Amino acid sequence: RTIQTRAIEIERLIANQSPPPPVLAAIRTAYADLAWQSDQTLVAIRSSVVVPGDQSDRATAHSATLLNVDGAEAVLAGVRHAWSALFAPTALVDWLERGIDPTTVGLAVIVQRMVAADRAGVLYTDDPANTDRSTMVIEAAYGLGAVVTGGLITPDRYTIDKATLKIIDRVINRQSWRLEPATTDHAGQASTRHVAVPPDEQTAPKLS
Repeated sequence: RTIQTRAIEIERLIANQSPPPPVLAAIRTAYADLAWQSDQTLVAIRSSVVVPGDQSDRATAHSATLLNVDGAEAVLAGVRHAWSALFAPTALVDWLERGIDPTTVGLAVIVQRMVAADRAGVLYTDDPANTDRSTMVIEAAYGLGAVVTGGLITPDRYTIDKATLKIIDRVINRQSWRLEPATTDHAGQASTRHVAVPPDEQTAPKLS
């Protein structure tokens, strides 16, 4: 059987397998606490992938993001989806091509209050494009950050000096549409919509 076939089998097995009761209970309790504290039930589910050694530069491509998730059952399904994404066909091929044992790849799944962001993005505490540890990088876009993490648009890129916290380089890219939350269905499935960015804002910096 091909790697892709095996990857699909693993991904499906994880997605359909119910977690151990203590894990289920912990997720349900944490979600209930979060909903009570924030006075809302909508959450975002994101995964963070950590690769052994210094090879995490491309790991974000195998992260999962689910937005506007509503309800405990939908959250549990979203967490299983994030777990299974680690063994998606593209991820498994990437690990093997780079000589990485997939079982050594770390994964954290974060469930956080959903925020209808006007601008969002990703902060890299080290510049992922080189070995310069004196700078960090922010990639930013209008709307929800899934357009950045999912590679749906080319975001603005801001390089920041860690010592002074000043922007030392910026690349501004045109963005013609943004992603916004939409209403969820009865099953609590993530729902978003595309909204046009006004022409006079499309080439403006996302951060100042």
